[in-house]
Amino acid sequence: MRRRMNWWAAAYVLFIAGASLALTVLLHFPHGPEHWSSDLRTAWLSQRPQTQHPRIVLIYVNEATLEPYPYLSPTDRQLLADLVRAVDAVGPKAIGFDFIIDRATEPAKDQALLEAVRTARAPVVLGALDEPIQASGAKSFQAQFLEKANRDIGHLYLDERHNMLVISDNVVRLMANRTPGQPYQKSFAEVLTSKEGRHAEPRSRYISWLLSPKDNTETFLALTAEIVLGRTAARLPVPELLRDKIVLIGGNFGDRDQHLTPLSVMSDKRFPGLFVHAQILAQLLDNRWLVTLPWPLQLLVMVLGATLGYWIGRLVGHNYLIIELVSVGALILVGIVAFAYASLIFPYTGVLLAWLAGIAGGRYSKRVYP
Repeated sequence: MRRRMNWWAAAYVLFIAGASLALTVLLHFPHGPEHWSSDLRTAWLSQRPQTQHPRIVLIYVNEATLEPYPYLSPTDRQLLADLVRAVDAVGPKAIGFDFIIDRATEPAKDQALLEAVRTARAPVVLGALDEPIQASGAKSFQAQFLEKANRDIGHLYLDERHNMLVISDNVVRLMANRTPGQPYQKSFAEVLTSKEGRHAEPRSRYISWLLSPKDNTETFLALTAEIVLGRTAARLPVPELLRDKIVLIGGNFGDRDQHLTPLSVMSDKRFPGLFVHAQILAQLLDNRWLVTLPWPLQLLVMVLGATLGYWIGRLVGHNYLIIELVSVGALILVGIVAFAYASLIFPYTGVLLAWLAGIAGGRYSKRVYP
């Protein structure tokens, strides 16, 4: 009878550990407890620098910028050409251009943008999206533009963790993986990093976010296009602000390219795609990483948690509720310490599920096998 009980206990522990791993790691349920808890840790415990990042500047084109123009989309190509030339004139370290040029507009303006990008003295990195291969061999407008521009290219995808079994929660937590068979294998941020002489291979796909600086400045210096072009009453020392910086040019429109991130967990605030690319770029430049345990090690931790929980469940009497509450607090503390001091995303929810299920199994097994 005892041998049968031991086999039953071992099978129960393995099942609970495997189920906990699948529920919290493999399936990534939308708004699930694992993501919610890790997002909360990220929003509270990520690195908070003393001041804004010293090497990255963002330039936004927004609705106010485009008020003098007859249309909002596609963004006026002459405006973009003027902006690229203005930034290039002050000597930036590199220019990142986060606009998709996938269709023709006014020919003269399209040509002006092409010339501005092609003749810039600073290194220019263009953003692009993957395109289906055409059976006829004809090239799309984007492909033709990128080919003529003759500049480095990085893909602009942001990973929102889609899964065929569940609906995505549309939160950007990870750097997007490379798309097999597509020409743009490196991300926009990775290509820009190489302009600083760095070629760091990401050790984790998780984005290591920077929180708002302690001195209440912006995470990255952000200017509007009209300020850079001198079209406002405000007169800032633009050359000094942009010189020797990696300058990212992109849009900040309320109706597109706005994303939820772990920093949105308490407010549902959405961030422009350019801001997310800047966060990834800053992480690569600073060599900061968030890491997770490999799934075999996660499974081992959950097996140990379920085993220990089962053993405790067999021993405790009516104080099991206190044990459960204490264990929840202890695991929360472990998760906080691991994130704050080791940049490790501890699988809190999976271990907790395995632990509590082990305790329950241990308690009820005493009724089956006295």
